[in-house]
Amino acid sequence: MPTVLLLGNENLVVMVAGAIAISAMLLPGVSGSFLLLTMGLYGTIMQAIRGFDLAVIGLFGVGCLIGLALFSRLLAWLFKRQHDATMQLLLGFIIGSLPILWPWRELVGYQLGPDGQMIPLAFRYLMPSEYAVLIGDSSQLGTVILLMLVGALLVVGLNYQAHNSPSSLSSDQSGANKE
Repeated sequence: MPTVLLLGNENLVVMVAGAIAISAMLLPGVSGSFLLLTMGLYGTIMQAIRGFDLAVIGLFGVGCLIGLALFSRLLAWLFKRQHDATMQLLLGFIIGSLPILWPWRELVGYQLGPDGQMIPLAFRYLMPSEYAVLIGDSSQLGTVILLMLVGALLVVGLNYQAHNSPSSLSSDQSGANKE
């Protein structure tokens, strides 16, 4: 049983779940929804959203605000004190999440959730040609490669723009003057 559920007070559990979920969303490769699922609260939060239960949504939102405020400060502190180790950890999260992004896979194990929804548990990863045979249609390999290139170019372009914009140059120069 997830430790968060041992808090006892339902309102506190929903707030802590909000703080944990939003904290996960600040990290690459970590899913807030998955963490809610592992805490057994995904269905509760989704039901509150579907039913427009403002009390639960409000508690969850307050938890998200608290988590965002605290965890963003923690991340800033970690970047300032342990930049390389923090970057290595985040890179590990990204590499660890790559199998989830693999488009050519077959669901081989699942369980049914409380509302009858399928919760995937295991996949078999396939090569694009194997996937095309399995579904009897195109694997859309060209489209996937094109979208990967567009994403990579977008990241490189945004990085270039951030390093060459007048605001970043002036902040770099002002930092050099202080030393």
